[in-house]
Amino acid sequence: MNIELLQGTLRVVKTPGLKSTDPRFDIISTLVVEGNYIEAAEKSENIIVDEIYDIRIICYFLYGYWLEQGLITIGEVLNTLEHIILNNWEAIGPVKRREQNINNSLSWIFKQVLKNIQYEERKDTVQWQQWKETVSVDEINKVLQASEAFRLIVIEKLGKKTGSIVASSKIDNWLRTLQQLCCEVSVSAPSTNNTISALAFNGKGKKFEASYHMELLIKKLSAFEYLVEEGKFSKAALLADDINLTLVNFDPMLYFPKTFEEFIRLQALNFEELSDYEQFRETPQWRAMQDWLKTDLNSFTNN
Repeated sequence: MNIELLQGTLRVVKTPGLKSTDPRFDIISTLVVEGNYIEAAEKSENIIVDEIYDIRIICYFLYGYWLEQGLITIGEVLNTLEHIILNNWEAIGPVKRREQNINNSLSWIFKQVLKNIQYEERKDTVQWQQWKETVSVDEINKVLQASEAFRLIVIEKLGKKTGSIVASSKIDNWLRTLQQLCCEVSVSAPSTNNTISALAFNGKGKKFEASYHMELLIKKLSAFEYLVEEGKFSKAALLADDINLTLVNFDPMLYFPKTFEEFIRLQALNFEELSDYEQFRETPQWRAMQDWLKTDLNSFTNN
């Protein structure tokens, strides 16, 4: 499928979009209802090739494109929709209730994407495992940036209270969850005299790897959102109690063991040397050093 068909300047006509009597819309809508999204997208592409730009058809096409191309192309879909709304507003039909049709279509595509990714996660499918192993933090950050830019455009055109904003925000939250579960993220940055990375020092990257316990917590959070959306509040309440108990007793070393393993190892191997300084903890000099540590970690470490 060729998404570039929607990334240029779209032809403006007097009455854009499909005519109400066009049988192609009913055919495509039936395919969508039946779950034949790829076939619906292919037929929608044929209409777009004819330079007929109907937001309903466009969103059917873009959803099929996303299914075909993969998770991270949601960023490309968002950029394309932003371009359409920002630069080709007059080319998009149907003209009657244009804003409402655009909002409904955007809400549809984002809800479909969200439903798809939540299903993969909830069922712990091969696709879900593949996402965790292959998607990078940088890729997710680019999608989140595209999503933020898109929402600003939608708010400007359609107002704040739109279903598409809510649905796209939920996708962002899910992507941040995936970001935490990427099989292993190593973040490093060169040290300078004035800056220090949050997860790296002097070029040595700290491993940020979620444990089974963190993965289980993320699944519970997603399950809680799903139960609330489905109106299953008795189960949601029980799950909320379980999650809150976990948070009260949250132990970072249990949930992110790789992050702390070197600290624990070095502390154990150098126990006697470190213990020699316990006697100084209540002295003014110790408190002064604590203040220095709090205000300038880089200077504290290098001097």
